[in-house]
Amino acid sequence: MESQPENTSQPSVRESNTVTESNTEIEMSKDIPDRVEIEETSEDNSKRKRTSEAWNHFKRVKVEGIQVAECNYCKTRLKAPAGYGTTHLRKHYEKVCKQRPRKTDIRQSFLKANQKVSGEQELGTHIFNQEEARRELASMVILHDYPLSVVDHIGFRRYSCLQPCFNMISRNTLKGDILKIYKDERTKYYNLLGKIKCRIAITTDMWTSSNNKGFMAVTGHFIDDNWTLQNCILRFLYVPATYSRSAS
Repeated sequence: MESQPENTSQPSVRESNTVTESNTEIEMSKDIPDRVEIEETSEDNSKRKRTSEAWNHFKRVKVEGIQVAECNYCKTRLKAPAGYGTTHLRKHYEKVCKQRPRKTDIRQSFLKANQKVSGEQELGTHIFNQEEARRELASMVILHDYPLSVVDHIGFRRYSCLQPCFNMISRNTLKGDILKIYKDERTKYYNLLGKIKCRIAITTDMWTSSNNKGFMAVTGHFIDDNWTLQNCILRFLYVPATYSRSAS
């Protein structure tokens, strides 16, 4: 009786996709034999070896003696021997896996009640926009002459719970938002003034701020092409003296 030769070759992994990094070919497959052993590692070894964030989306398993990493979402298995690196795992999660959880857009949708003219209410959706909320906050500070430190006040920060998705900003960020509004408005009116063909009437007015500092506002008045009276502040100058109507 002739004995059958033993198959001493290592179990192979069928190739389905290939990820290449630094000329190293990584085999990926879903058609790996069913005999899978989950690797048993001590808590200390796990903490020492799995420092990469890629292991938040993969788990180590052994398939007929071959150590592989199995995706938690699409169950694809990639070779992952010790010391192999995790770049190919990260690329699979970010670019290949179609079942991975998607990041939530910061502009989240909420239900809101819309008031009808008839007095009835209907439900609609509202999309939160962080940039728009920051612009409205800066506009409020400009309109009411609030100090920049208002965003640091404890009461104001508590009141921000009205919109939990709003990421509270610092006074320096608020200052930058205010200056951006100023530059946008200045550019808009400069473009408008460059198109008009009529004359411009100029008036000056003295203002006193809440901290008793004097300012002079230079305002331009003109009629646009639609025969609408327009008013815009051309300059706003600091005057080192307070102004009061009784002294004029």
